[in-house]
Amino acid sequence: MNMTSSMGEAEDEIDLTRLAQSIWASRYWMLACGFLSLFGAGFYLANTQPTYQADTLLQLETRSGAMALPTALSDFVASDPRTVTEMEIIRSRLIISKVVADLNLDWVVEPRLAPLFGTALLRYDLPVPDVGPMRSFGRKGDIIELGLLEVPPQWVDQPLDLTANEGGAYSVVLPDGTSLQGTVGELVRDAAHGLTLRLDALTAPAGRRFTILQLSERTAIERVRTDLSVVESGKQSGILSLRFNDGHPDRAVVILNGIAESYVKQNIDRSAAEAASSLDFIEQQLPLAKAKLDAAETALNAYLQKQQSVDLTLETENVLTQVTKIEADLADLQTREDEIKQLYKVSHPVYQQLLAQRARLQETLQSLRAEVETLPETQREVINLTASLELARNVYRSVS
Repeated sequence: MNMTSSMGEAEDEIDLTRLAQSIWASRYWMLACGFLSLFGAGFYLANTQPTYQADTLLQLETRSGAMALPTALSDFVASDPRTVTEMEIIRSRLIISKVVADLNLDWVVEPRLAPLFGTALLRYDLPVPDVGPMRSFGRKGDIIELGLLEVPPQWVDQPLDLTANEGGAYSVVLPDGTSLQGTVGELVRDAAHGLTLRLDALTAPAGRRFTILQLSERTAIERVRTDLSVVESGKQSGILSLRFNDGHPDRAVVILNGIAESYVKQNIDRSAAEAASSLDFIEQQLPLAKAKLDAAETALNAYLQKQQSVDLTLETENVLTQVTKIEADLADLQTREDEIKQLYKVSHPVYQQLLAQRARLQETLQSLRAEVETLPETQREVINLTASLELARNVYRSVS
C-alpha cells in the first residue's frame, strides 16, 4: 500500500532539469516562432490604415411647455423622449445628406494599392524601386484633389481609372472603355455620356494610377452613418456626444463639424417654423377665446340679474371650486396627451398612466355633477354657468 502511494507521488512530480533541457534543445525553434510572430504583428500594424476619432458635444435646450415625465415613470425610459428624437434626427437623411452634398462625400478618390503591402507603401517611405509595374501603385507624398465630378446615372458606383502623365496631364478610362485626356485645372467633358471632370491638383510621377468613384447618395449617407455615433452623456442629461471615425484626422473633424452645424441650422429653422405656426394659431384662436369668455360672463350676469339674488352655501361653493379645478385639470391632461401620443404608443406605461389619471378625474367629476343635481335649480344653474366661465377664462389665458 505504501509502495503504490510512493510510486504515484513520484510520477506526479515534475522533473525541472528535464524540462529545462527540452526547452534549451528547442531554443532555435522558439526564437524563430517568436521572431515570426513579431514580424507578422509589425507587418499587420504597418499595413493597416489608422483610424482617427473626432468628438463634440451638443446641449439640447429645454423647450417651454415641454412634457415632464412623472418621477415614478423615469425608469421606464432609458433616455428623455426628446433626446431620443434628436439623436435620430442627427442620424437622419435630412441632416447627413446636406453634409454629403456640402463636403462632396459622395466623391471617392483613392490610389491604386500594391498587393499585400499597399497601405504600408502609401504610409511610409519604403525602399521599393519605383519602376515597372510598381510605378502604378500609390506612394507616400502622392497628392490628388478632385474639383468637380459629374457622371451619368448608369455610371454611379462604377470606378473611373485615372493615370498620371507628365506635366500635369492625365488620362481617364471610363466604365465603357473609352479613354479621355485631361490636364490639371481644366475641365474634361464627354458630352456623349454626360461626364464632367476637373482635377485641382495632381502631384505624382507618370504612370501612377488612381480610382475615381461617384457614389450614390444612399451609399454615401450609409458610409457616414456607419462612422458616426450619437449617444447621450449621462441619463437624461440633455447633452449629446457625437463621435466620427475616419482614416484622416482633419477630414474627421471637418465632417463632424459639418454634421453638428447642419443639425443646429435645422433645429433653428424648425424652431422658427414652430414659432410662426404657434403665432398663427394664437392669432386665430384668441378672438374665438375672447368671444367665448364674453359670452360666458354675459350669460352668468344675465342669469344673476334675472334671479335677483342667489345664495350659495359653503358646501355649494366648495363643489363649485372642485368642479372648476377638475375641468381645468382635464383640459391640461388633453394638452399633455397631444404631446405624449407623438412619442409613445397607447400601450406604453407613460400613456397608460395619463389615461388612468384622466379616468379618475372624470369619475370624480361625474360624482360632483351628481351631487350638483341634488341642489336647487337656481344653484345648479349658477354652478354650471360659473364653471363654464372659469373654463373659458382659462382657455383665454392660455392663448393670450
